[in-house]
Amino acid sequence: MSIYLVLFSIVFVFGLCIGSFITVLVPRIRAKKKFINDRSECPHCKHKLGPLELIPLLSYFLQGGKCKHCRKQIPEYYPFVEVVTGAVFVLSQIRFIGEIDLLSTDSIFRYLAFALLIGLFLSIFVFFAAYDYCYQEVPDKLSIPLVAILVFVNLALFVYKGFSLSSSISIDNVIIIYPFFNIISGIVSALFIAVLVFVTKGEGMGGGDIRIAAMLGLISSWKGSVVGFYIAFVIGSIIGLIVAIKKGKLRGLRLPFVPFLSIGAVFGFLFSKEIFGFIFPLL
Repeated sequence: MSIYLVLFSIVFVFGLCIGSFITVLVPRIRAKKKFINDRSECPHCKHKLGPLELIPLLSYFLQGGKCKHCRKQIPEYYPFVEVVTGAVFVLSQIRFIGEIDLLSTDSIFRYLAFALLIGLFLSIFVFFAAYDYCYQEVPDKLSIPLVAILVFVNLALFVYKGFSLSSSISIDNVIIIYPFFNIISGIVSALFIAVLVFVTKGEGMGGGDIRIAAMLGLISSWKGSVVGFYIAFVIGSIIGLIVAIKKGKLRGLRLPFVPFLSIGAVFGFLFSKEIFGFIFPLL
């Protein structure tokens, strides 16, 4: 079996587990319930799930997409979030795949660890996307501290690098972080969405979108922000058009935008150079 297939399988399964946790986390944070010691339950009959009912993705298909006890349909949202999170981890592994020395065990485990850590970090955007999809809002108590932490980390790196505007921190020259430009991009990204919120009078966008946009800029610098917004608006427009055709109306149609921003953030962080070069080949 190819070592690449093994690596992709490992990160995907790990991602499925994180995605499963996200599906539990979202409603419990909304309801202000404990999520550490309390067991998962059916969203309908509230039956506490057993070990065989908690296997990410597999349990859903083995049970025919229904609760084993009340037989009501389990929303497709659950396996979807798990698969999406698994895909985020696979993309994180793809980012490093060209750097792996297959003859070195240290190299294999090193880049596997990088992929798992970055996938875990980017899962934050999956969480916010899922939350916004379910409740059309972004929790202030989580998003505001995260924005503050990202600002602090970038400022600390900027100071550590001697206040150099072009200073950077790299992860094996694969992912390069520019603290100063991250801060500027975070501010500009937030202002961009804030202007849209003002112009549209909050129709379809709000404070949560501003904070997620700030996070996009704070991790991706200016090129990653451009890529992220490009992807978000393109995918958002396509999905919006499809939904409008199905519903037979365009006026008054509202879609949560954070899921699209989150997709843009993942690709903007991981593949900004490649995608930016594809979109703007002359720049």
